[in-house]
Amino acid sequence: MDTPIVKPKPLEFLVVIVDMEIGEEVSMFLNEHGFRFHFVSIAEGTAPSEIRSYWGFGETEKSVIWSIIPKESSKYILSLLENEFSFNKPNTGLAFIMPIKSFADPIIASHIAGCGDKPENYETEGGRKMEDRVYSLLMAIVKKGFSDEVMEAAREAGARGGTIMKARGTGEHEIVKFLGMTIEPEKDVILILAKQDKRSEIMKAIYEKAGLHTEGNGLIIALPVDDVVGSFNLNRDLADEANNNLK
Repeated sequence: MDTPIVKPKPLEFLVVIVDMEIGEEVSMFLNEHGFRFHFVSIAEGTAPSEIRSYWGFGETEKSVIWSIIPKESSKYILSLLENEFSFNKPNTGLAFIMPIKSFADPIIASHIAGCGDKPENYETEGGRKMEDRVYSLLMAIVKKGFSDEVMEAAREAGARGGTIMKARGTGEHEIVKFLGMTIEPEKDVILILAKQDKRSEIMKAIYEKAGLHTEGNGLIIALPVDDVVGSFNLNRDLADEANNNLK
């Protein structure tokens, strides 16, 4: 008799963005609660260059924690993070959940789906329909040095801030040209959490400013977000104070 195939429970992607010095604490906190399948990358905040010059500091360093978690635990984890790190207060951090449609290794997927210390009586919700989602994660991949142009366009279209990561392209020499434009190896990857009603406007503004037809040679995509906690209003606060002092 054939062994029945057990379909793994659904998984989701947890993304946490905090100040650099908090990143290790968040990672250890997730470990303590049994959620261990994650890694940390280094990023920068996106305060405009004129504000950085006014205050005399460089880009604010960030930690981005990427974690794969059981879908049934997602609301519980967000609640844990919000309470432990005071994400309900401005300038503390941001955490959000994105759906995972498939996972290549069913054994690892089953292991992750069973991880964590979620109480059995904790209420969870089913997956959100696309029309019910409030936020999207916008990801702009542009030539190195064009992140300011991306964020300028995004802010003009209603974005409140973003996070920059450094990356490299991996194209072979046979495909170094795409639509007649050279694909540069050094990249800036800008992450912007945007409300659905602003998504198209922000994407259009970024593409017009730094799309494939420009020197920025950028690609812009949108990913669905199920739930969000926290905020990071530092850039807006700095801008308001700098503008007031310059009047």
